[in-house]
Amino acid sequence: MALSFEHLEDTFPLANFIADALGEIAEVLVHDVNDPKKSIIFIRNGNLSGRKVGDGVTDQALKLIQTGESNVRDYVSGYKGAAHNQEFRSSTLFIKNSKGELIGLLCINVDITGFKDTLSLLSKLVPDSNLHDMLPTIGHGENLQGDWSETIRRITRDTVAQYGVSPTRMTSSERINIVRDLKNNGVFLMKSAVNVVAPELGCSVSTLYRYLQNVN
Repeated sequence: MALSFEHLEDTFPLANFIADALGEIAEVLVHDVNDPKKSIIFIRNGNLSGRKVGDGVTDQALKLIQTGESNVRDYVSGYKGAAHNQEFRSSTLFIKNSKGELIGLLCINVDITGFKDTLSLLSKLVPDSNLHDMLPTIGHGENLQGDWSETIRRITRDTVAQYGVSPTRMTSSERINIVRDLKNNGVFLMKSAVNVVAPELGCSVSTLYRYLQNVN
């Protein structure tokens, strides 16, 4: 059964416990899903990713919120994270209230930068061990970016790149498909995101709103 909290502040003792238990190699934070632009309301060892209280959600967090992953599981663990030149093994616990509504995320990012090569080597030397399980294997990697606008901009550029066509040469239908992909990844959970996405797609904000209406 999932843990239930009425207020996100109630999770802070748990977050502090995890941070103390894992030590300086683990960044532990709590996101408020109702305020994606300034979602981080608690953080320990934020120096690992360079984030602080008041910073926004990551691409992975947006996707988890948008896809309703919390409706089918209590947490996700073992996915990749990255910040600067560091690598992380990341996990997220979905925080719900007594009504079963998602209100926050408790995230743990363990810095494995110095361990990755060592663990890989040890796994080869001791093939029957489970050391390799300590390495992240899920997903393509979460970018632990604190600036919400840069997160939106990067997601948009990555999505555009998948189509292999410059935004200035895209048809309206191609832009609509990109807008649909961005919506599915939770980009438009932030109302101000349209002001960031529109220039990246080479269109006006009003045109982007029309694309969103088409998608909806």
